Amino acid sequence: MRIPLTALLASALCANGQDTTATLEAARNLKQQGSFAAAGKAYNALLPALRDGADRALYGQALFEASQITLALGDYPRAIDQAAESVRVFERE
Repeated sequence: MRIPLTALLASALCANGQDTTATLEAARNLKQQGSFAAAGKAYNALLPALRDGADRALYGQALFEASQITLALGDYPRAIDQAAESVRVFERE
């Protein structure tokens, strides 16, 4: 199985605690390229850092985007959970 370069970049950025914005952009690029499995992995690696961060709106947006990827991958219960958590984050804003 080939792993897109963007997925490797996203994983490396997250693992090294680098800029979450750059990692989010890498995940978005994977989604745009149609690499949904790799995008899902990138979002999943990113979400814990965003959850603990100060920018709740960015966390909510990333959760929403992750739910779209999860939906595309067919994991409907998880997609619902992510979307619902995103709503809760935005309601607190």
